[in-house]
Amino acid sequence: MSVFKVVKIRNNFAKVTNATIQDVADSLYVEAEGIMTASKTLYVPVVTGALKNSGTVLKPTFAGDKVEVVLGYGMGTKVGTDSTGGDVTYAALVHEYPKSYGQGRNKYLTTPVAVATKNMASRIAQDLKKRLNSRKIP
Repeated sequence: MSVFKVVKIRNNFAKVTNATIQDVADSLYVEAEGIMTASKTLYVPVVTGALKNSGTVLKPTFAGDKVEVVLGYGMGTKVGTDSTGGDVTYAALVHEYPKSYGQGRNKYLTTPVAVATKNMASRIAQDLKKRLNSRKIP
């Protein structure tokens, strides 16, 4: 094998590796968006809409070979308010206390995460396969 071919193979491998890390991040973000949608649609209690409106999925962040996607309620807002200034101080109470709080809808993020994780690995694998099959490496 010539030196040129080795260099070309290494360059292509680097492209695939970098693309794959971004693809994993993109797939995780799609999963997190799905979880948040399920949470807002099926689980989060709605009194004023402030809690529901504060649900957020942050863009992926990278640290070495790790990818992180954070989702939650009331993030990046003043304590006790959503992004529009609506009161979400009851969020922790609803989440942690018995079903007598929050219209019987506690664990409004824990539950959809638990449901989603059952088949998450296979969904991510399928998504990555699609992404990589659609990519043409020069």
